Amino acid sequence: MSNATKLREKILSRAKKQKEKIVHIPEWDMDVLLIGLSGTVRGDYFAFVADVTEKHSGTGEFFKRVWFEQVRLGCHDPESREPIFQPADRDMFMSDEDGALIETLSAMVRELSGINLDVLEEAKKKLHSHESDTAITNSENGTTQETSTNC
Repeated sequence: MSNATKLREKILSRAKKQKEKIVHIPEWDMDVLLIGLSGTVRGDYFAFVADVTEKHSGTGEFFKRVWFEQVRLGCHDPESREPIFQPADRDMFMSDEDGALIETLSAMVRELSGINLDVLEEAKKKLHSHESDTAITNSENGTTQETSTNC
C-alpha cells in the first residue's frame, strides 16, 4: 500500500470532519450544536449567495436570506445532530427573533466554516472581472470563438 493511499484512508476515515461547538442560547433557554459547513454544503451555500446577490444585492432582503441560511445550515440538535430549522421557517424566524442574536449565530457559523466575508467579496469581484474580460468574436471562417484575457 502506497503512502498516499494510507494518507487518503486516514483522512477519509476520520469520524469528525467539520468544526463544531455547543452554545447556550439564553433567549431560547437551550443549547444548540453549531456545525461548520461541509464542502458540499459550502458549495451549495456559495451558489445560493451568488443567486441572492444577483437578485437582492444591497437590500435588507439580501441579509435576511443570507443570515437565515447560515443559521439554518449551522444550527443542529445537540443530541440527534439533525438541523433545527427548515427553509420554510425563514420568514417567521427572521420576523420574530432578535436581530442581534441572528447576526451573532450567523457569524459563529461563518467562523466555524472558515467563511471570511472579505474572501467572498474578492471572489465575487474576480467572477465579475472574468465575465467582463470574456469576449465573443467571429473568426475568419465564420465560427464563433470565446476568448478571455484572464487565465
